[in-house]
Amino acid sequence: MKALGVGCVVAESLARIFLRNAVAIGLPVLVCPGVTAAFAQGDPVQVDLATGRVTNERTRTVLQASPLPEMMRELLAAGGVLPMLRRLAESQSAGRGWIDDLGA
Repeated sequence: MKALGVGCVVAESLARIFLRNAVAIGLPVLVCPGVTAAFAQGDPVQVDLATGRVTNERTRTVLQASPLPEMMRELLAAGGVLPMLRRLAESQSAGRGWIDDLGA
């Protein structure tokens, strides 16, 4: 999905394994009750992962999804698990501790 240009998945419900796998590859996903009825095909969407706010930009309808925890957002910002692990390994090679690099 990410390779096809999908920037985020917003759905009524998701299996936990899908959520974990998506975040692991750097694809944000949100569970948002009512999203199916609030959007038509092609409607532009604005998503705030920190607050869980999902906005239909055509109709200005605002829905509340479950926000993602900070650790998940950090993992997504890094691009997923592998990029984060690469960054941590590079910081250790540079003589810094992995914990020092988490916020970098």
